[in-house]
Amino acid sequence: MRQYEAAIQAMEQLGGYSTLGQLYTVALKLPAPLLADNKTKAKSKEVQLFDHTYYQGLLVQLGNLQNFMTYVPPKDKNRLYLGKEKLASMVALTEMPPFTYSSITRRVKSIDVVWFNERKLPKAVFEVEHSTDIKNSLIKFAELEDFRIEMKIVADEHRKREFEHVLQSRVFETVNHLVGFMSYGQLSAQHNQICEMALLKQL
Repeated sequence: MRQYEAAIQAMEQLGGYSTLGQLYTVALKLPAPLLADNKTKAKSKEVQLFDHTYYQGLLVQLGNLQNFMTYVPPKDKNRLYLGKEKLASMVALTEMPPFTYSSITRRVKSIDVVWFNERKLPKAVFEVEHSTDIKNSLIKFAELEDFRIEMKIVADEHRKREFEHVLQSRVFETVNHLVGFMSYGQLSAQHNQICEMALLKQL
């Protein structure tokens, strides 16, 4: 079986949608050469749902693979990742841990994805800005200015300049040194890298 045939068969087994990491996982079980030696060809076979929930799912998986306890807000739990898996079935936490004052957790529990460490303290927070106002996400992040937390706006690369402009507003001067930008491409690349590392450990 050739590499492109293995990719097609793996995609069929995944129901027509997959991340590159999932494609590797299935294809490695097939009687074919590893796809990792030709990533460009494998990527051309990948079919993705490029929507808000898709990128939430990537962030959840990325957190899970790094042994963080993952959380998504209640309003998103029934959304389908890749059209078939509810986000609720992917996360480790069904409720946001009471890591600080309720007045703060009440405001930040709507953040798209949160990673918690083993002590149930937030390690990283992510807001996916697919089409909404970046300013609203930064307002949520501002509530966490007293915590040592990685804060990321995840969006298409073309919104980076908009992000930088909004972040320079005096309203966000307490957090502008804490918040970073992650493009969809960077997220996908990091997700693929972590998936490959996890697969290598299983070999």
